[in-house]
Amino acid sequence: IDWGLRYESNGRVETLSLKDFENLRENDSSDGEPAKHYKLKEDHLYCSGPTRQRVIFAVQLFSKTNSNGFLMMGEKGKSWIVDTVNSWFDVMDAKIKFHKFNKNKCGLGIHEELQIESLNSMIHLMENVKFDGKAKPFMKGVICSTRSVIAHYKELKEEGGHQHYLCTYQLNQDPLELFFAQVRSLGGSNNHPRAADFCSRFRTLVMCSNSQ
Repeated sequence: IDWGLRYESNGRVETLSLKDFENLRENDSSDGEPAKHYKLKEDHLYCSGPTRQRVIFAVQLFSKTNSNGFLMMGEKGKSWIVDTVNSWFDVMDAKIKFHKFNKNKCGLGIHEELQIESLNSMIHLMENVKFDGKAKPFMKGVICSTRSVIAHYKELKEEGGHQHYLCTYQLNQDPLELFFAQVRSLGGSNNHPRAADFCSRFRTLVMCSNSQ
């Protein structure tokens, strides 16, 4: 977002930048009306340092609510980009077999056609988007992980058995990332520990986790 996103495919060009989210926040609602984007705060737009690693900010920024906000402003292209990222994250973060209201958050395979379409849409977006005219390394990671999940699901489906859905949350690195976040947080401003620092902090975590 800092550099601005530009999507171009088959003559269709769409852009999305920090300025667009600022406009969305400024044009939220008239005086006296409830705010529709009350979760969209300055921390989402201007976060810096270690806070930029917090996934929750990205999830809330590329949310269904913000997608609908752009749609109400007549920005269909921007709405599509935000909705594509939101739907992809929902499918890739499925924790249970059945979700109460969001079909994409059900286990992969419960609503197979919709969920696979959401994943393929994200692949298409990453293959046709540029940031400041350049492709970013994370885009290859998104494409690779998404294709891997699709292939893994198809392999499980072909093998048969009683497992007709896949809880994709079990395939991500959240537990490992949370552990690294704990290690980094123990050092205050020194959030890039060396080997000796890491061992010391790891020892502290182990001792604290086993004490009351």
